[in-house]
Amino acid sequence: MTLNCSSSGFPYIMGARRKRLPLTFKTLKAARDFTRRHLDFVATLEDFDLLCEIGLHQENGAPLTMKELMRLEITSAATLQRRLRHLKARGAIIQTRSREDARVAEISLSPRVQKAFARCVDLFGDPAPPAGAPAESCGASD
Repeated sequence: MTLNCSSSGFPYIMGARRKRLPLTFKTLKAARDFTRRHLDFVATLEDFDLLCEIGLHQENGAPLTMKELMRLEITSAATLQRRLRHLKARGAIIQTRSREDARVAEISLSPRVQKAFARCVDLFGDPAPPAGAPAESCGASD
């Protein structure tokens, strides 16, 4: 979602279909309800961060490896292992061996999770600003 300010100063979100969605508690509640219904395997913020990083790398065509996940320093090594076991047990991620090096485990999102995130983006907006749109922000500038 892209957070912008209207001429009146109230924040709004640019939706996937490039229409303005007011940033209200109703929208935030709907997003949280969606998360509870369709992303019930996300138990912690670390889970969400991990899924976003895994999905980003997968979207860019380069599956994330365990070594790369460790370098991101999302959480400690022990917590990372525990969260990945949880996500794998819930069917949210898939671990496969690399074709180039069988010692390397590549981590990707399951098709079910990809579909859930795609639906979320469709409902609540694409984070990418429209092509050629000026960058706007609601926060203080540097």
